[in-house]
Amino acid sequence: FLKSNFEIICFQDLENEGMSEKPKIILSFDDGYKSFIDYAVPMLAKYKIKANMNIIPDCVESQLPPLNVLTGDFFYQAPVELIKNLSIPGFNLHKTMKSRTKLTLKISSFIKNKSMEEQNFLRESLMPQFFELETFQPTKMMTLNEIKQTISNYEYGAHSYSHASMEFESDNYLKKDFLKCQEYFKNSLGKSTEIYAFPNGSHNK
Repeated sequence: FLKSNFEIICFQDLENEGMSEKPKIILSFDDGYKSFIDYAVPMLAKYKIKANMNIIPDCVESQLPPLNVLTGDFFYQAPVELIKNLSIPGFNLHKTMKSRTKLTLKISSFIKNKSMEEQNFLRESLMPQFFELETFQPTKMMTLNEIKQTISNYEYGAHSYSHASMEFESDNYLKKDFLKCQEYFKNSLGKSTEIYAFPNGSHNK
């Protein structure tokens, strides 16, 4: 469908004049989940489609997804009784226990609308509780080696260093974060990037 109706490009192609009269489209993925390797890459290769992937260096190194995703993983895997006993600083869990899906969305929004300092405080409290569930399986992330194996075929960018919602951070934080991402790409991937995708679409003026 995309190949028939659009000219599929990457961000680096935006300034070039299109090769066809079709509207341009960028197929973009965020976060760097292993599902990109398992499902998207074979399909993209089959149809010879370009794509952009924006990774979170901190998640590549820790092999854990962002905290809001990790929390969702727990809520969908844990028995109700274990969820009821969960202690989340600043969040009234028992008001939203009727629906597992609604609860997951509310806690995800609660976490995303925090500064990274506040998220790290929540992380210290929540992580030990999550792993009390012996069968807990966090969403798998791409490894550094998997990124290296595919970086010449796809356009990689940064999705901030730790998936911070930038409207809750200072301009100085953003600048340092941007430079930290550039350094990571250079030192760990041997390649620079000009792409910086704001997590959660969050930013300030």
